[in-house]
Amino acid sequence: MRKGGRLRQDIYEEAKNNLLKKAISIGYLDAAYSKHSIRITLSQLSAEIDLILETGSKYYFGDISFTDQTGFPDPFLARYLAFKRGEVYSQEKIAQTQVNLISSDRFKMVTINGNKDEAKDNYVPVEIKLVPLKQKRVKFGIGYGTDTGIRGSIRYQDFNILGTGQFFDMELKLSEIFQGVGARYIFPSKIDVKSLASIKLGWEHEKTSDKTIEFLALEGALTRTFGNEMLGSAYIRLQQEDSKAGNERTKTFLLLPGIQFSHHRYDSVIRPTRGFRYDLELRGTDQTMGSETGFLQFLGRGEYLISLPQRFTILTRMQVGATTENEPAQDLPISVRFFAGGDTSVRGYKYQALGPTDAFGDVIGGKHLLFGSVEVERAIGKNWGIAAFYDTGNAFNAWSRIDLAQGAGIGGRYYTPIGPIRLDVARQIGVRKPDYRIHLVVGIGL
Repeated sequence: MRKGGRLRQDIYEEAKNNLLKKAISIGYLDAAYSKHSIRITLSQLSAEIDLILETGSKYYFGDISFTDQTGFPDPFLARYLAFKRGEVYSQEKIAQTQVNLISSDRFKMVTINGNKDEAKDNYVPVEIKLVPLKQKRVKFGIGYGTDTGIRGSIRYQDFNILGTGQFFDMELKLSEIFQGVGARYIFPSKIDVKSLASIKLGWEHEKTSDKTIEFLALEGALTRTFGNEMLGSAYIRLQQEDSKAGNERTKTFLLLPGIQFSHHRYDSVIRPTRGFRYDLELRGTDQTMGSETGFLQFLGRGEYLISLPQRFTILTRMQVGATTENEPAQDLPISVRFFAGGDTSVRGYKYQALGPTDAFGDVIGGKHLLFGSVEVERAIGKNWGIAAFYDTGNAFNAWSRIDLAQGAGIGGRYYTPIGPIRLDVARQIGVRKPDYRIHLVVGIGL
């Protein structure tokens, strides 16, 4: 409402209610209007509004208690709180705490009650009732992608080891080209929900037409939050690899430290229309650390989603990888080389079919990677969409000799609660005899 604007009862009531809600949301739980009136002067076609909001005293969070037998220790549960005792009472922080607990996948029912009638010296006690889910679970997944063929997974999870809140996760993944098994143990931090320490042991085997990658790895990591939705990690990885690409073979031991940083924000989990994400990683090793080769590698990946009128969205994606090494390129472990092409890379080409080749034409991977994509989507109905896209990128060994492959096409999308089903038809661009390729992704990823 502004002076000189038209008087509308609906806007007046909305403004009055919003002001009251704001006062209550920042701790003034007794807030109420002692006067609210509109005086109309018909002869002047004017109106004067009188509002007097009596806020009363400000309230604060008091003692916090968890009821019922959840099996989780109170210090572990306190990680999910968006507030502390002594902070100004806030309905928004109550709501955020409820979201944190539900999103943890440990509780099927969460009830948070702040009883103002029991407040002492304006400190409101908060009671949190939790109904836990099963702490030990087995999950199955299945999917299909033109990169991997039919794929599936079996996952065992224990969300509360010996009543400590520590987490154990073991997963078997299988597809036509990939097999892997891994186990992870997580020590939650008392800092917040996303901060943790972890130990991971895994074996992976991947075989395509040009290469075979196999390694066993043990990794320890520390993860901490930075601001809102930003995560940083530092890790040390021990890896024993025996891989082959074309006629090259790397049988290598690595002691590989690294750091990672990621940030994301979207307006929806199931079908976002705007938002962004990026992931940055720096890793490297040297012979003086006990590794059999030395290199320093940067990896970056990001995407930006823009909402347009008429239910259009534009999705831009980019990937970059760069490597410096102290030995020839053929000594770089194949597992850390870059490849391009496939469902999530340059569409129109087979999975990881792009990159430097040997004398026989087999793709052996490169030291660097550059990839970019632009996709325009038009939403249809509630769950459908059609898209047009352009991709370009490749893996290579020298920045002065970049040969970017290109692909473009159209596709369809169907959005489900567990992720979109994507069908794309892509055509190669800029080659003498362009080929077409269908890319279909359904269900879980690997």
